[in-house]
Amino acid sequence: MPSQALYVGAAHALLEGLAQAGIGRLLVIGIGTILETAPGMLLHDAPGFPAEWRTFSLGHAEELDMLRTTDIDRTSRAVTRRRPSCRAGS
Repeated sequence: MPSQALYVGAAHALLEGLAQAGIGRLLVIGIGTILETAPGMLLHDAPGFPAEWRTFSLGHAEELDMLRTTDIDRTSRAVTRRRPSCRAGS
């Protein structure tokens, strides 16, 4: 299953379950690869971004785009981590 279908499908199922449970708030913890590195440039679209990670990141981006279209009270945070090659002193 493509990551886009997986994450969007999981978000739809989560929203359905929250609605059935009467819960109207959602905290989303995402990944830093969907953050902008420059205006209009997501990290996963930047030159040098590893191709093998891009599909995974695109799935998370589509999930967040879908959640933005809903009325749920949502807070999103993105987890970032420097790659070992980017650490000071490397």
